[in-house]
Amino acid sequence: MKRFKFASSVYLLTVLGGFACNSNSTSSLDIYNGEYTGEKWNATGALLVGGQNFCSVSLIHPKVAITAAHCLNEFTTADTPFLELTFEADAEIELIPRRKGNIVKVKSFGFRDISYFHMTRQNNFDVGYLLLETPVDDVSIIPPLLDYYERRDSLLPGKTVTIVGYGNREDGYSGKRQSTEVTIESINSSEVNFTSEEGKGSCFGDSGGPAFLQLANKW
Repeated sequence: MKRFKFASSVYLLTVLGGFACNSNSTSSLDIYNGEYTGEKWNATGALLVGGQNFCSVSLIHPKVAITAAHCLNEFTTADTPFLELTFEADAEIELIPRRKGNIVKVKSFGFRDISYFHMTRQNNFDVGYLLLETPVDDVSIIPPLLDYYERRDSLLPGKTVTIVGYGNREDGYSGKRQSTEVTIESINSSEVNFTSEEGKGSCFGDSGGPAFLQLANKW
């Protein structure tokens, strides 16, 4: 079994790091032994830097996406023109026609508390946001799980969640939105700990992507 952690400060459950990729892997974007999503989970996007895959994101408002702070902490405002998002399911980046609506420019970005994250390395502060120049209104946004009582009653050990990202697959290629299921092992004040079957899960650059939890009548 593989064990790994997600930030619990935003209950879309933002992926923090890698746990299923080969120990020799240097890839920054991996979901291993997952399934191609097609148009499902279409509010999960890819963060592009200079047109290249970098991290995954979760759209929580037509003009706001969240990702992991460590995906953004090396950038300054001067880098903003190079930051873009795509929500194409089959986003082999070099093949994406840059048609209107396909690539979304980032207007600005920021962090919940990046200085505290750097100082303490506490995962619950590893949250960044991206404000978009134009709204994305053709996807199905799944809101973060913010209600205390829903979290208390639904986010429990043994529950299954679905993680989604654009990373390198076990075949060595990237750029397609993939998903796989993992199991909640334990929960504390700052982290949700998961386990998965051997060879399944995410890797480093799935950072910023979501984990979706099935509630009684919604995700």
